[in-house]
Amino acid sequence: MQLCNSQSLIKRQVMEKSQVSKFYSAQLGLLLITLIFSHGVFADPLKRSQAFVDAFKAISSNDEAAFKPIDEYIDFTYLSEQAIQPHRDKFNEDQVKVFKENFKSLIRLIAYPDTGKFFRENKYEYGKVVEKNNMSFVPMNVLVVAEDLDMELGYYWHQVDKQWRLADMSIDGDSLIKDYQNQFGRIINKDSVDELLKKLKNKIAEIKAKNNA
Repeated sequence: MQLCNSQSLIKRQVMEKSQVSKFYSAQLGLLLITLIFSHGVFADPLKRSQAFVDAFKAISSNDEAAFKPIDEYIDFTYLSEQAIQPHRDKFNEDQVKVFKENFKSLIRLIAYPDTGKFFRENKYEYGKVVEKNNMSFVPMNVLVVAEDLDMELGYYWHQVDKQWRLADMSIDGDSLIKDYQNQFGRIINKDSVDELLKKLKNKIAEIKAKNNA
Protein backbone atom coordinates (compact mmCIF):
# COMPACT_ATOMS: atom_id res chain seq x y z
CA MET A 1 0.00 0.00 0.00
CA GLN A 2 2.82 2.39 0.89
CA LEU A 3 4.57 1.63 -2.45
CA CYS A 4 1.34 2.19 -4.30
CA ASN A 5 0.83 5.52 -2.55
CA SER A 6 4.42 6.56 -3.33
CA GLN A 7 3.96 5.73 -6.99
CA SER A 8 0.71 7.69 -7.05
CA LEU A 9 2.43 10.66 -5.39
CA ILE A 10 5.29 10.57 -7.91
CA LYS A 11 2.85 10.29 -10.79
CA ARG A 12 0.83 13.25 -9.44
CA GLN A 13 4.01 15.34 -9.00
CA VAL A 14 5.08 14.58 -12.56
CA MET A 15 1.65 15.58 -13.84
CA GLU A 16 1.74 18.79 -11.79
CA LYS A 17 5.22 19.66 -13.13
CA SER A 18 3.96 19.03 -16.64
CA GLN A 19 0.98 21.32 -16.05
CA VAL A 20 3.23 24.02 -14.59
CA SER A 21 5.54 23.68 -17.59
CA LYS A 22 2.60 24.02 -19.97
CA PHE A 23 1.36 27.03 -18.01
CA TYR A 24 4.68 28.86 -18.28
CA SER A 25 4.98 27.89 -21.95
CA ALA A 26 1.56 29.40 -22.54
CA GLN A 27 2.56 32.56 -20.64
CA LEU A 28 5.74 32.84 -22.71
CA GLY A 29 3.68 32.46 -25.86
CA LEU A 30 1.34 35.23 -24.72
CA LEU A 31 4.33 37.44 -23.94
CA LEU A 32 5.78 36.93 -27.41
CA ILE A 33 2.41 37.66 -28.99
CA THR A 34 2.13 40.83 -26.90
CA LEU A 35 5.56 41.98 -28.04
CA ILE A 36 4.71 41.31 -31.65
CA PHE A 37 1.42 43.17 -31.41
CA SER A 38 3.00 46.07 -29.53
CA HIS A 39 5.93 46.69 -31.84
CA GLY A 40 5.30 44.89 -35.07
CA VAL A 41 2.91 44.61 -37.94
CA PHE A 42 -0.28 44.55 -35.86
CA ALA A 43 0.44 47.41 -33.45
CA ASP A 44 -2.21 50.12 -33.54
CA PRO A 45 -1.21 53.80 -33.97
CA LEU A 46 -1.58 54.58 -30.26
CA LYS A 47 0.69 51.72 -29.16
CA ARG A 48 3.05 52.62 -31.96
CA SER A 49 3.21 56.20 -30.66
CA GLN A 50 3.86 55.00 -27.12
CA ALA A 51 6.66 52.70 -28.25
CA PHE A 52 8.06 55.50 -30.42
CA VAL A 53 8.29 57.90 -27.45
CA ASP A 54 9.74 55.18 -25.21
CA ALA A 55 12.45 54.56 -27.81
CA PHE A 56 13.33 58.25 -27.76
CA LYS A 57 13.49 58.31 -23.96
CA ALA A 58 16.00 55.46 -24.05
CA ILE A 59 18.52 57.63 -25.93
CA SER A 60 21.02 59.13 -23.53
CA SER A 61 23.90 60.04 -25.83
CA ASN A 62 24.75 61.36 -29.29
CA ASP A 63 26.01 57.94 -30.36
CA GLU A 64 24.46 57.33 -33.78
CA ALA A 65 24.45 53.58 -33.14
CA ALA A 66 21.81 54.24 -30.47
CA PHE A 67 19.56 55.90 -33.07
CA LYS A 68 18.83 52.75 -35.08
CA PRO A 69 15.81 51.52 -33.07
CA ILE A 70 14.01 54.79 -33.83
CA ASP A 71 14.65 54.67 -37.57
CA GLU A 72 12.15 51.85 -38.02
CA TYR A 73 9.31 54.10 -36.85
CA ILE A 74 9.87 56.88 -39.39
CA ASP A 75 9.03 56.96 -43.09
CA PHE A 76 12.08 58.94 -44.15
CA THR A 77 11.28 58.47 -47.84
CA TYR A 78 7.90 60.15 -47.45
CA LEU A 79 9.21 62.88 -45.15
CA SER A 80 12.09 63.84 -47.42
CA GLU A 81 9.98 63.79 -50.59
CA GLN A 82 7.22 65.91 -49.02
CA ALA A 83 9.72 68.38 -47.54
CA ILE A 84 10.77 69.48 -51.04
CA GLN A 85 7.59 68.60 -52.94
CA PRO A 86 6.61 72.24 -53.83
CA HIS A 87 10.12 72.81 -55.21
CA ARG A 88 10.78 69.36 -56.67
CA ASP A 89 11.05 70.65 -60.23
CA LYS A 90 14.15 72.65 -59.27
CA PHE A 91 16.05 69.51 -58.22
CA ASN A 92 17.81 67.05 -60.51
CA GLU A 93 17.97 63.38 -59.51
CA ASP A 94 21.47 63.62 -58.04
CA GLN A 95 20.43 66.57 -55.91
CA VAL A 96 17.36 64.70 -54.67
CA LYS A 97 19.53 61.77 -53.62
CA VAL A 98 21.98 64.01 -51.75
CA PHE A 99 19.12 65.91 -50.11
CA LYS A 100 17.47 62.72 -48.83
CA GLU A 101 20.72 61.46 -47.32
CA ASN A 102 21.55 64.77 -45.63
CA PHE A 103 18.00 65.41 -44.50
CA LYS A 104 17.86 62.03 -42.73
CA SER A 105 21.26 62.60 -41.12
CA LEU A 106 20.23 66.01 -39.85
CA ILE A 107 16.99 64.73 -38.32
CA ARG A 108 18.90 61.94 -36.56
CA LEU A 109 21.62 64.26 -35.25
CA ILE A 110 19.33 67.06 -34.04
CA ALA A 111 15.90 65.64 -33.33
CA TYR A 112 16.78 62.28 -31.78
CA PRO A 113 18.84 63.42 -28.75
CA ASP A 114 16.76 66.57 -28.16
CA THR A 115 13.46 64.67 -28.35
CA GLY A 116 14.62 62.03 -25.88
CA LYS A 117 15.60 64.73 -23.39
CA PHE A 118 12.31 66.55 -23.95
CA PHE A 119 10.17 63.52 -23.05
CA ARG A 120 12.29 62.57 -20.06
CA GLU A 121 11.93 66.03 -18.55
CA ASN A 122 8.25 66.76 -19.21
CA LYS A 123 4.80 65.28 -18.59
CA TYR A 124 2.49 64.11 -21.34
CA GLU A 125 -0.65 62.14 -22.06
CA TYR A 126 -2.12 60.69 -25.24
CA GLY A 127 -5.49 61.56 -26.69
CA LYS A 128 -7.93 59.55 -28.79
CA VAL A 129 -6.80 58.32 -32.20
CA VAL A 130 -8.68 59.92 -35.11
CA GLU A 131 -8.52 59.70 -38.89
CA LYS A 132 -7.07 62.88 -40.37
CA ASN A 133 -5.70 63.64 -43.85
CA ASN A 134 -6.11 59.96 -44.77
CA MET A 135 -3.81 59.01 -41.89
CA SER A 136 -4.19 57.92 -38.27
CA PHE A 137 -3.57 60.89 -36.01
CA VAL A 138 -2.50 60.43 -32.38
CA PRO A 139 -2.74 63.65 -30.33
CA MET A 140 -0.60 64.31 -27.26
CA ASN A 141 -0.93 66.97 -24.59
CA VAL A 142 2.40 68.01 -23.08
CA LEU A 143 3.20 70.02 -19.98
CA VAL A 144 6.62 71.64 -20.32
CA VAL A 145 7.50 71.54 -16.65
CA ALA A 146 10.31 74.11 -16.54
CA GLU A 147 8.13 76.76 -18.20
CA ASP A 148 4.73 75.61 -16.89
CA LEU A 149 3.62 75.65 -20.52
CA ASP A 150 1.00 73.48 -22.23
CA MET A 151 1.53 72.42 -25.81
CA GLU A 152 -0.07 70.01 -28.25
CA LEU A 153 1.83 67.48 -30.30
CA GLY A 154 0.41 65.08 -32.84
CA TYR A 155 1.67 62.08 -34.75
CA TYR A 156 0.47 61.21 -38.25
CA TRP A 157 0.89 57.50 -39.02
CA HIS A 158 0.36 55.64 -42.27
CA GLN A 159 1.05 52.06 -43.24
CA VAL A 160 4.10 51.07 -45.27
CA ASP A 161 4.62 47.35 -45.90
CA LYS A 162 2.10 46.58 -43.13
CA GLN A 163 4.00 48.71 -40.61
CA TRP A 164 2.80 51.95 -39.08
CA ARG A 165 5.35 54.61 -40.02
CA LEU A 166 5.49 58.23 -38.96
CA ALA A 167 4.56 60.45 -41.92
CA ASP A 168 4.31 63.86 -40.23
CA MET A 169 4.06 65.59 -36.87
CA SER A 170 2.13 68.62 -35.71
CA ILE A 171 3.27 71.12 -33.08
CA ASP A 172 0.43 73.24 -31.72
CA GLY A 173 -1.49 72.42 -34.88
CA ASP A 174 1.28 73.25 -37.36
CA SER A 175 2.59 70.54 -39.68
CA LEU A 176 6.29 69.73 -39.44
CA ILE A 177 6.37 68.98 -43.17
CA LYS A 178 4.84 72.39 -43.96
CA ASP A 179 7.50 74.01 -41.79
CA TYR A 180 10.24 72.18 -43.69
CA GLN A 181 8.68 73.20 -47.01
CA ASN A 182 8.68 76.84 -45.96
CA GLN A 183 12.24 76.79 -44.62
CA PHE A 184 13.70 75.02 -47.62
CA GLY A 185 11.60 77.06 -50.03
CA ARG A 186 12.99 80.34 -48.70
CA ILE A 187 16.57 79.16 -49.23
CA ILE A 188 15.88 77.73 -52.69
CA ASN A 189 13.99 80.81 -53.88
CA LYS A 190 16.56 83.22 -52.49
CA ASP A 191 19.64 81.25 -53.53
CA SER A 192 19.50 77.79 -55.09
CA VAL A 193 19.15 74.07 -54.48
CA ASP A 194 22.94 73.81 -54.30
CA GLU A 195 22.97 76.41 -51.54
CA LEU A 196 20.38 74.41 -49.59
CA LEU A 197 22.47 71.25 -49.92
CA LYS A 198 25.55 73.17 -48.84
CA LYS A 199 23.80 74.47 -45.73
CA LEU A 200 22.61 70.99 -44.78
CA LYS A 201 26.09 69.53 -45.27
CA ASN A 202 27.72 72.30 -43.23
CA LYS A 203 25.20 71.89 -40.41
CA ILE A 204 25.86 68.14 -40.25
CA ALA A 205 29.62 68.75 -40.09
CA GLU A 206 29.12 71.37 -37.36
CA ILE A 207 27.02 69.04 -35.18
CA LYS A 208 29.37 66.09 -35.60
CA ALA A 209 32.37 68.26 -34.70
CA LYS A 210 30.56 69.46 -31.58
CA ASN A 211 29.60 65.92 -30.57
CA ASN A 212 33.18 64.70 -30.99
CA ALA A 213 34.73 67.63 -29.12
